[in-house]
Amino acid sequence: MSADSGRQWMIALLAVAGVLGAAGLGLGIAATVDRPQTGQAGTPGATGPPGPAGPAGPKGDTGAAGPAGPAGPAGARGPAGRSGAAGKRAVIQGTLSSTAPDPTVGTTVTADVSCPGQLVMVSGGGRLSIGLPGTGGTTPSTTSTTGGTTPSSTTGQAQIRASFPLNSTTWRVVAVVTEPVTGGRAVMLHPSVLCATP
Repeated sequence: MSADSGRQWMIALLAVAGVLGAAGLGLGIAATVDRPQTGQAGTPGATGPPGPAGPAGPKGDTGAAGPAGPAGPAGARGPAGRSGAAGKRAVIQGTLSSTAPDPTVGTTVTADVSCPGQLVMVSGGGRLSIGLPGTGGTTPSTTSTTGGTTPSSTTGQAQIRASFPLNSTTWRVVAVVTEPVTGGRAVMLHPSVLCATP
């Protein structure tokens, strides 16, 4: 190949390369111009309205029982009931008890009396008298119907020192000589008990 022919080929190759370079530059510029660029995120939009309620779900399991609540206030008092029938009462006289004749001061005498049958004991007491043994006495005193040890009946020479229920059916009375008793006389204790039907 001649030198001229070589230069012509070189010039042709440079021309083709120039055309191809120009075409590539144009494509790169076009690509750069046509490709969209990502901008900054916009502000969130307003919340939309609530959607419609969904269907009811299945019934859940029964929960554990809770603790007991505090007690409520007391209710109003009810009306009074009808009065019961009055029971029958009776005073039962017990057996007389006596000291020996001419008892000294401090001598005691005890007498018991009980309610018969199904009668219920209510109260009891006794009375004192002084006289010859076997006569029942000539100086009766006031009957005591209260229990305890406080003197509740006296003749002047003796007095009741105790009057109390011995058990659920028997009443006991205790008397004591407080002044000398002479002339063959004795202190006599007459017990009694008040009984009622149950």
